[in-house]
Amino acid sequence: AQFGVMGYAVAEVFLEIEDPRVGLLNIGEEAGKGRDLEQAAFRLLAGAGGLNFIGNVEGRDLGRNRADVFVTDGFTGNVLLKTGEGTSRALFRVLMEFLQADEYQSALAELMPAFMRLRQHIDPETIGGAHLVGTKGVVVIAHGASSHRAVANAITMASEGAGHGLVDLVADGIGRAAP
Repeated sequence: AQFGVMGYAVAEVFLEIEDPRVGLLNIGEEAGKGRDLEQAAFRLLAGAGGLNFIGNVEGRDLGRNRADVFVTDGFTGNVLLKTGEGTSRALFRVLMEFLQADEYQSALAELMPAFMRLRQHIDPETIGGAHLVGTKGVVVIAHGASSHRAVANAITMASEGAGHGLVDLVADGIGRAAP
């Protein structure tokens, strides 16, 4: 439940979403799905006050705008995140390979600025890192292989978290969500 509250606060602050939809990442949408961990988490999230819990969501829902926050354990979340990064890079690479054909060159020249903006949008270096919420201070974790650009963006993210009072928002939300 606390992961849901923390994600809710991050979505409010950084995505500027009013009353973000919180979903529990699971193997099916039905309430009884998943391991004991997911079943217990479902009950906690459903009983958490001040949280817009929409129930179970699946990995395929990431791109469907079904939830704003996906709650999961750290291992599963890391696998999901890295799978998403790899998939977006692979899709972009394949798309660019297909568009190299002679008949697409003029269209490619027209579309290239949009493709570059898309690439920038999905590039992890643009974000810089992720908030480690639940601490008594603002902490942003960057990838071990981060470039100087990613580190600079992570510092900006930390500054914004401090400026928006992220630590207090999380603490207040956890207090409201307690059963």
